[in-house]
Amino acid sequence: SGDRREASLGFVARSTAAFSLAISVFFLGMNHLTFQANTSDGQLNPWAFWSLFVCFLGFTALWILGLLFRFRIPK
Repeated sequence: SGDRREASLGFVARSTAAFSLAISVFFLGMNHLTFQANTSDGQLNPWAFWSLFVCFLGFTALWILGLLFRFRIPK
């Protein structure tokens, strides 16, 4: 069962890298929105914030579902 172990470890590594990228993009976007707010009227753009936040939560939900599907208990 060494092949299954290697495949599982590879999947976990790839999915963790994807989630790390998603977190980085979210923080980059938040940094940009904060910079814009600080260099203009001091107000964070609520539409941009909620769009970014919902996209990140959607990705997180899909990422979790992918892990649950991949590592489900067989019948």
